[in-house]
Amino acid sequence: MALVNCRVCGSRVSEDADPCPVCGNKDIIGAKSKSRLLKKVFGVSVAIVALSYLWFVQIPELREKGIFPKTHQK
Repeated sequence: MALVNCRVCGSRVSEDADPCPVCGNKDIIGAKSKSRLLKKVFGVSVAIVALSYLWFVQIPELREKGIFPKTHQK
């Protein structure tokens, strides 16, 4: 049972308190903002995997078929 600061009023309350006894805020530790952050991290991770797949798998195959232009080599 740790004490945390309420996101709305800043009072030190138990993290198990629901709602904050001072201001009545129901989301004391910011569970909603943590959920949004996890969604963003997941979205960025999916985008990185997709772009890596395109870069390392699809583009070399397209270059071999002559569909994607080859880079200039000196």
